[in-house]
Amino acid sequence: MTRRSERELGFSERLGLAVYRSKKRMKKIEALIRGQLDAETPSVSFEVIVYTGSDLIWTQCNPCKDCFSQPTPIFDPSKSSTFSTIPCGDSLCDALGSTQTGCNPDCTFMYQYGDGSFTSGDLAYETLSIGSSKVKGIAFGCGHDNERQGFSQGGGLVGLGRGGLSLISQLGSKVENMFSYCLLPITDSSSQTSPLFFGEGASLSGGAKTLPLIKSSIIPTFWYIPITGITLNGKALDIPPGTFDLQSDGSGGMIIDSGTTVTILSAIDLTPVDGSSTGLDL
Repeated sequence: MTRRSERELGFSERLGLAVYRSKKRMKKIEALIRGQLDAETPSVSFEVIVYTGSDLIWTQCNPCKDCFSQPTPIFDPSKSSTFSTIPCGDSLCDALGSTQTGCNPDCTFMYQYGDGSFTSGDLAYETLSIGSSKVKGIAFGCGHDNERQGFSQGGGLVGLGRGGLSLISQLGSKVENMFSYCLLPITDSSSQTSPLFFGEGASLSGGAKTLPLIKSSIIPTFWYIPITGITLNGKALDIPPGTFDLQSDGSGGMIIDSGTTVTILSAIDLTPVDGSSTGLDL
């Protein structure tokens, strides 16, 4: 096959080559600019609530339609070189499920919690720093309209559920799909902290006991644990086998939820006692 010089090519062929080279050059320049901007844009810290009962990672964002007071400055996407909104049709946009509200022009959401808190805004990608490590392309909610109930200690929330949008699911193999979260008793000093570990640091040692986790096909976010019975003062209660089993329709089961302070069980054929003085219904 004889290779022709560029002078021997027709006008349309030379024009095609020029366009091809220009596009390659443009991509290289854009990559160079992005690299320079990444190096010039400093990391910003935000205080957020860690929650195993949901998936979405989110923080309050400018411009604010309605934002509550938070300990740190509100995130400003216009000052970040690594921020980009996520288009509709992206798999992580689809992972929003019923909380996806549309395209304006990209993926938008409205995420609500059981206590009445909610966040609404754009789903976006950002670089996340965890300790000394930086992870690019983490999807999070940039909330422009937010209502808090139990979020007074932070400016957003990090979901550690089992769904595709949760932090542990997005980190995946980067942290060996492992995390551990040690919640200290409420009676401990406020100076004590509840440690959160990812990857190798989450490995159990010292004779720690483990149990298998169960996944629901109906509510895949929750971390279900198997409950076979309950003992009181060393005596097994008369509870029929299978009472706490997770059912195929999504009912039943027992979940570990860092957003719920007390352990809640339903009692059957017992006379309710007024517990309103302590805020409990039974």
